[in-house]
Amino acid sequence: MKKTLIILTVGLLLTGCSAGPPGPANGYTGQATIDHSYRNSRKSGCKVVVKLPDGRQDTLSVGRRTDCTGWDKGKTISINQGRLVKQ
Repeated sequence: MKKTLIILTVGLLLTGCSAGPPGPANGYTGQATIDHSYRNSRKSGCKVVVKLPDGRQDTLSVGRRTDCTGWDKGKTISINQGRLVKQ
């Protein structure tokens, strides 16, 4: 029983630490401008760094295994509740 509790506690601590604090775009709805886009690996897909109207920046995921074509610097995009609206 002790061993199970220890394993569960460590598991909960590790999963809670894996997610970082919410970014500036969390819960934001409106327009943003793409600052740049990048792709770390084939499986992670494209990430876009957006600049919000108040000047803050955040990184949003386009999707898994997606290319960064069409996500060019200076393009205006829509964000709904912190998620990228794909058109």
